[in-house]
Amino acid sequence: MSENSDAIQQLTSIFDEVDKEESVIIPKADVIEWMENPDIEVQGAVFYLIVTEAYASHIEPSLSLPDCHRFVLDYLGRCFRENPSGKWAHSRDSAGYAFVTWFQFLWYSDEVELETMAELKEFLETLYVIGDEDLRECLAEVVLSTLFEDEQIIDFFEDWLEDAAMEMAYKRALELDYDFEDDEEIH
Repeated sequence: MSENSDAIQQLTSIFDEVDKEESVIIPKADVIEWMENPDIEVQGAVFYLIVTEAYASHIEPSLSLPDCHRFVLDYLGRCFRENPSGKWAHSRDSAGYAFVTWFQFLWYSDEVELETMAELKEFLETLYVIGDEDLRECLAEVVLSTLFEDEQIIDFFEDWLEDAAMEMAYKRALELDYDFEDDEEIH
């Protein structure tokens, strides 16, 4: 059996054990090791482990936000660029929704510094600039339009209006958000 399939087997066994009983302990060292595995399917299973409270609460000692944050950005960045299809890895669009959830989790947390939010914005900007049209469409239509349902988040991204490439993404997402709101008012 390969190292990757061993890791997937270990992770799925952990999910099953946690689902059956409350007393399972997942060593942080194992989680860190799995996070370093380059296989995107393994990374997808690890992502599920660390963002699902029912599983993450069994990691001892707990993962810190910095432990998780770098992994999440690296993993979702790969999913955006590669658009994988598999059991655990996120497709581009599902990575978009996962990113929105991560962004909102951090945005509404009292413990997160503005630097972290700026890093997320820069992450999206980099992906948009280097991405092909399909990736840009995903970032505008899935990520930004969903994030822009919050006026404060719109304000946070307002500096993108000063950059030609990012202005296009910003305006496209706003149009989509407003179109959605208009549709809801009609019905």
